[in-house]
Amino acid sequence: PVGPSSERLHEFRGQYPMDDRAWNFLGGVGGAIQQVVVSDFRPKRENDPDYSAAVTAFVRSVESREGRRGAAAPPSLFQLESFRERFPMDDRAFDYLCVSAADVQREALQNFSPKRLEETDFSRQLTAFLRKGPRTGGQEEYSRYGGATSRDERDGRVRKEGKYGEDWKQDTPWRQTDRTRDAGNRRDERGQRGDSGRRPGGGGGRLLAFRARYPMDDRAFDFLEQADPAVQETMMSEFAPKR
Repeated sequence: PVGPSSERLHEFRGQYPMDDRAWNFLGGVGGAIQQVVVSDFRPKRENDPDYSAAVTAFVRSVESREGRRGAAAPPSLFQLESFRERFPMDDRAFDYLCVSAADVQREALQNFSPKRLEETDFSRQLTAFLRKGPRTGGQEEYSRYGGATSRDERDGRVRKEGKYGEDWKQDTPWRQTDRTRDAGNRRDERGQRGDSGRRPGGGGGRLLAFRARYPMDDRAFDFLEQADPAVQETMMSEFAPKR
């Protein structure tokens, strides 16, 4: 997500007091516009007790200049953090929300309606909601972020719910499931036979080059090595770590 954090926007409001309408208007625009506002806003008069009109006018001018309306822009970091304040969740669920596609994020912000509002942790309910849509976007991001793939669900070698499912709180990204143990056993057997055992399509040389570029342990590499060729191709083409 782009834009200033909730903390930074609140600091801006403390520096330039405004009424709730102006504040909500600022909070509702895209993160890129918010960033310009907090960086470039320079009122004509300092120490004014109310900058509502000035802030609103400046936001509108930035919207016009940027050619973006808030409804079309991806949700800002402030909007996602405000959503988290309304529906508390752990860091992993929030990270999953942040890496979801923009239309999936908008769907969550607009239509997430948990069954039990008295909950103190909505991580599980939100993750299930993100997986469902809109269309396939949520499920695709879920699979990329560590959830079970359709092949996993068919062969039953990992839990159907994946990292964010039935008892996801006890999971780690590379917890040794039956699947990873099987992969390790197959690797040992291949070493004894002297064959690679790799699937066609991913390309053993490309996989090794990918591992050299992005170091990983044996379990992670075995997991990638045993994936479908299409999954391998997507990973090698689109993997972009934050750091």
